[in-house]
Amino acid sequence: MFFWGLHANGRFDDSTICYALDNDISVVGKELQNLVDAGIIEKEVDNGVNSYYLTFNEAKRRLIVEWASPGHTGR
Repeated sequence: MFFWGLHANGRFDDSTICYALDNDISVVGKELQNLVDAGIIEKEVDNGVNSYYLTFNEAKRRLIVEWASPGHTGR
């Protein structure tokens, strides 16, 4: 979720997310689906390419962006 807090306005495909997190799709794919199921991120498929972006739900979005901001204490 820290990734999404830092890149709140980005839209990324599977391979870009895997590269940024230095992990493979078998691990990242499961976690992405968990975040989609929880309504944290949204998924779109265009021409067979999965794209992910932070939800437009303002309450969830605000919490994630705030949590990832520098100096946040986690409380």
